[in-house]
Amino acid sequence: MATAKKLPSGSWRARAYAGKDEAGKSIYKSFTAPTKKEAELLAAQYVAQEARAQETGMRVGEAIAAYIELKKETLSPATVLNYKCYLKNHYAGIKDKSLQGLRAEDVQRFVSVEAATFGGKTVSNVYGLLSGALKVYRPDFSAVVTLPRKKKNKIQIPTAEQIAMYYNAVKGHPLEIPFLLASQCGLRASEAAAVRREDIRGGKLCICRARVRGDDGRIHEKEPKTEAGYRELPLTDELLRILLSVDRERLSLIDADQIPNRWAKFLKQKGLPPCGFHALRHYFASRAALAGVPKMYLVELMGHSSSRMLDQVYIHTFPDERAQFAALLQGVSKAFFDEIRHEM
Repeated sequence: MATAKKLPSGSWRARAYAGKDEAGKSIYKSFTAPTKKEAELLAAQYVAQEARAQETGMRVGEAIAAYIELKKETLSPATVLNYKCYLKNHYAGIKDKSLQGLRAEDVQRFVSVEAATFGGKTVSNVYGLLSGALKVYRPDFSAVVTLPRKKKNKIQIPTAEQIAMYYNAVKGHPLEIPFLLASQCGLRASEAAAVRREDIRGGKLCICRARVRGDDGRIHEKEPKTEAGYRELPLTDELLRILLSVDRERLSLIDADQIPNRWAKFLKQKGLPPCGFHALRHYFASRAALAGVPKMYLVELMGHSSSRMLDQVYIHTFPDERAQFAALLQGVSKAFFDEIRHEM
């Protein structure tokens, strides 16, 4: 039993052995109380709790696996696949720990180790899966965890001239339809891969499904993640003509998980400037915003439930237009000083 010692403040502190860290150094947990008896009792209770925890069979990794299985029917097949990849490639320093014996410092240490190797977004996603499992299988667990800052990736948005260049090269290629749906309608690759002829109604494109690859290796068609994912997009006469000229039920011959890689290879083969396929969706959003499309309408067109993603991720400025607006602002300032000189 831990023996408490009196502190200079008058309180009593007892220390209980809490295992070893990654370097093999012993870890002790301190308990402070007004009296010696209370401090020793807190330490004894902790030791007893740890002993019970060692007797329970579930480990952290098992809890995460059980959580994925529990949520499997309510999650996108692609999300399930991502979760299983996380479980396979992460949690090495924590998955074999007893679930009941898990401590806040264990989680923070795990996050810190992950942050030394992976980016902020990955660490946040990995921790989010762990946190979800803990809420279900260890609801009494509480920890304030400091996550690494997410770095905002700078995405190079193609110009209107580049978009025209890409289209002239991709005409007649299997990538033509995905390209048009992404750059002119703002569709995700999974949505572009799922569009059918029956989804074109009254000159509009109805988005009501997506195609993703699941953890079983097969392609699955699923409904949008949220209600906002269901939407109708206006089509120009020219785009409507091109889409209806495709004589098959599903307009794209390429599935979503193949589109980005095939697009990148296509640009390289043609000697065209590199551009990520998802950047075409960014192009659509930024060009629409520049044209004066109201933000909340654009939110609906993009399939979001709020403007947060639009503000933080999708709306960019174009170098050419930026120069034009800079000249416009200089003109405003010049007019101001001209007016001042006139009044003088």
